[in-house]
Amino acid sequence: MSRRISARRLAPLVIATLVALVLSATRLTLSPNLAALFPDEGAAATLSRFARAFGGGDAGAFLIRGADANEVDVATSMLETQLRAKKTVLRVM
Repeated sequence: MSRRISARRLAPLVIATLVALVLSATRLTLSPNLAALFPDEGAAATLSRFARAFGGGDAGAFLIRGADANEVDVATSMLETQLRAKKTVLRVM
């Protein structure tokens, strides 16, 4: 049993899709530059300068959030330990 969608019901969907495509094509930009994400002080400032100098590539950033500061600290320490064990990771800050 096939179900037909009337043009009256389909028109708003088509219009919304076209508007989204036009806005995405004209206003949405994706930047590979990670430097804008880093703070301007401490070790992150060094990473920011590195990212700007080399086009923002090869650096990875992790944001760990949580309601309890102790849990976030533990998760951060665990991640740091795991990353330091990787041969492809040169430095963890």
